[in-house]
Amino acid sequence: MFLLAYISLQGRDLKSSQMLFQYVNPLFLHLLAYFFLTILFFWSFSKRLQKGLNLAFLFAFSYGFLLETAQIWVPGRTFSLQDILANLVASGMGGFFLWASARVKIE
Repeated sequence: MFLLAYISLQGRDLKSSQMLFQYVNPLFLHLLAYFFLTILFFWSFSKRLQKGLNLAFLFAFSYGFLLETAQIWVPGRTFSLQDILANLVASGMGGFFLWASARVKIE
């Protein structure tokens, strides 16, 4: 979570973020980050599948929305609905992956 906040809330004029976005598509980074954040939240919350999935999805997406909103006040950064949608899709993909993994183990 700290790494996501650090990357999301630094200005684009810093060399480290310029280097990162030069080699990797920012949309891919959103998908990757929130997919794994959903999985990490699930492992942290509950071992009951449905409750854990719901909480993990809600927390991962909410955290992404909060960071995206906070970018309004960061010089060189903007609020982006495309990024919000990417966070939503990635959190859903993480939840689906967990659900599918649990179904395979049960059967």
